Amino acid sequence: MFSPPLLRLPFLGLLSVAVALGCATTTVENPGGVEPRRVDPGSASLGEGTGIGSQDLQQVTDKMSRSILSTPAIANATEPPTIALLPVANDTRFPINKQLFTMRIKAMLNTQCQNKVRFLARDRIEAIENERDLKREGLVGSSSDKVLLGVDYFLTGELTGLSQAGSSGQSDYILYTFRLIDAESSLEVWEDFEEIKKEGLEDVAYR
Repeated sequence: MFSPPLLRLPFLGLLSVAVALGCATTTVENPGGVEPRRVDPGSASLGEGTGIGSQDLQQVTDKMSRSILSTPAIANATEPPTIALLPVANDTRFPINKQLFTMRIKAMLNTQCQNKVRFLARDRIEAIENERDLKREGLVGSSSDKVLLGVDYFLTGELTGLSQAGSSGQSDYILYTFRLIDAESSLEVWEDFEEIKKEGLEDVAYR
């Protein structure tokens, strides 16, 4: 049914207001007034506290990667040994993603020192076993049958902290230790550590 022009005018007016409001909300950018910027992960963070930062992550994992490659169990191996990651224990007061340390060590050894060690994706074992079952049942194709490799060494670590606070400020000492454990004998074939202490006046939130 044809609507009289006077009845359509209020609707068109409301529609125009809604469109204008919608456009107004999309033009508001960064209401906080501080533009984000890219920085070097190795540089100090704004408002850095006494806890674990990206600089510490780089410093610790760089040292551990070099140390692993120089240990006789790895350097003198006739075949690249296989390594799997175990969870890292965090006994500090900072609730950080502790797996970042072993993940970065693994990535550095894989990208910079190929054919020295091999890492096993044990964290994806369920998906791997399901795929193997599909291949064995003939439901999907396979170029060749392969056996699951065993672990030669487990890589794990511990983050341990000692904190002090008073009216004049606070300090945090963190000991980073990492180990390679023989998967057959439980012998620790390698261990190294790094220790970092920071002092400051204020604390910041870590996630």
